[in-house]
Amino acid sequence: MSPKPLRSLMRRLSITALLTAGVSIGLAGCQSPAAQAQKQGVGYYRQGHYHMAVQSLKKSLQNDPLNARRQYDIGLAYMKLHEYEQAEYHLKTAWDAFPGQPGLKTAMIHVMLKEKKINELLNFLERDAALTAKTENPRLLPALPKYKLRSTRDEEIKKLYASRIRDRLEVAQIYQKIGDMDNALVNYRVTQQMAANDPKVLMDCAQFYQSIHDQKDLWSALARLYHIDPGMPGLVPMMTRNHVYISQLTPPPPPPPPPARPANKQK
Repeated sequence: MSPKPLRSLMRRLSITALLTAGVSIGLAGCQSPAAQAQKQGVGYYRQGHYHMAVQSLKKSLQNDPLNARRQYDIGLAYMKLHEYEQAEYHLKTAWDAFPGQPGLKTAMIHVMLKEKKINELLNFLERDAALTAKTENPRLLPALPKYKLRSTRDEEIKKLYASRIRDRLEVAQIYQKIGDMDNALVNYRVTQQMAANDPKVLMDCAQFYQSIHDQKDLWSALARLYHIDPGMPGLVPMMTRNHVYISQLTPPPPPPPPPARPANKQK
């Protein structure tokens, strides 16, 4: 993967780490030993003492080894130590417990790229995309208070579906980067079906089809894109380069209605 996407990943992970470090645990007098150990670990993390952070956060797991948030925090600390094998182990454990943990998938991608585990990364992304396709699975939705309106839950489902599209596009792009164009094509087609009303994603698909000279899929993507967002930057030049003309994309007018039959005259 090029340096630019890696820098983007690191920026996203830094934001996640800051949010993790800022979690409020509660008053010290009311904390369990596990909560105290977690708070102490977060404090060490904020100070840059990552070895000590790992030790304290591991203590917080003694009675709750599958706590996704704590496993995720340990994985982030190991990433700071550049101990990517340990980081991958704890991040995978967090994903098994709660794949919807914010920032988790981004961290997994970064670690596996660092380890050059391209095949494992692709397998993970495909499993993650398949799992999150089950949008009604309660494990994948953020915990919402019971008093929240149905519209709030609907918004969460929409966000999750949008993340599914990004996941599938990510799988396609990684296949493209490693030169596996057959699997890239399969995943770009799935992405296009999922994102039929997303101009930016459709443009990404069209650019890939153009790069492999797939005129049929390119025409399909450009036609759909023109009908939903004809002002999309770069669309008209791409259409011109590929001999796709607006007259071909505009549906013909409906035929005129048949003439009204004269009313029968009563005798």
